[in-house]
Amino acid sequence: MKRDFDRLKELSGEICDLQAALAMLEFDQQTIMPAGAENGRAAQMATLAAVIHRNITAAKLRNLLEKCVPQNEYEKVFLAQLNRKILRASKVPEKLVKALAKATGSAHSAWLKARENADYSLLAPELEKFAKAHDDIVVGKVDVSGDPELVSVAVSLGIDTIPALF
Repeated sequence: MKRDFDRLKELSGEICDLQAALAMLEFDQQTIMPAGAENGRAAQMATLAAVIHRNITAAKLRNLLEKCVPQNEYEKVFLAQLNRKILRASKVPEKLVKALAKATGSAHSAWLKARENADYSLLAPELEKFAKAHDDIVVGKVDVSGDPELVSVAVSLGIDTIPALF
């Protein structure tokens, strides 16, 4: 019979595999994805980001983590890092994760056009979508307390800053 830690490590490994698949989609988008495929790719990336988030925040993973008793320093560190990931992900709703991933994915082609033409106003509509997706954090709908990284995102991505860029 497997120890709780071993089962937890397996589930964590599956999440890492999904994150690697998402990274592969992002790499493909930036290197060889044909023009015109950005909407489909953005949808794929959003769906996969939501699945990853759902797995990280699943009660099954949290319950297993709570049952684990580390038997050595490696396990202690592994459990602490996983706990941090779970707590951080739990502060952000899946809907927001999906919206951010979709906005990020769809903005890539606009960025390429803006850079090619040295006309960054072409990127403004995509940045506004991205900022709108961040609005839940900015207006306090997401609890960022206790997480300096999320606080930093909330402070730095106010919607009011987008028009000032152009």
